Amino acid sequence: MSVSNSDMSQSAAAALGLVLLSNLAAAGTVPKLPRSITGVVEVTNAQKQPTKIVKPVYPPAARQAWIQGMVSLDVVVGKTGSVEMLGCDDYCSMLPQILIESAAAAVRQWKWDPLLHAGKPVRFRTKVAVSFVP
Repeated sequence: MSVSNSDMSQSAAAALGLVLLSNLAAAGTVPKLPRSITGVVEVTNAQKQPTKIVKPVYPPAARQAWIQGMVSLDVVVGKTGSVEMLGCDDYCSMLPQILIESAAAAVRQWKWDPLLHAGKPVRFRTKVAVSFVP
């Protein structure tokens, strides 16, 4: 059985991608948010959709290694519609940190219309999902 140079280079690239992923995974973490946050209203995605969505950068090493998944994040949106806090939900532990960080960096730039309660803007919490598919 012979192995071509292209087969070897693809294997080497995949191995390099996995090494890069393991190195990048330790670069940062997105913590979980507390279950309850004082002064924050819980809403569903159906109740409040973002008005500005920034697409995440698909990390080249993850794309090359065909690593994919759906990152689900908890987001606290402030009275002005900007992201105040962001955290992983229970499913984040199943995904590489590199995808979580990329999703978090994009979602931090998202915007919502303020949520009004009794005519005044309030902070609210919602979940968002960011998909990575090569």
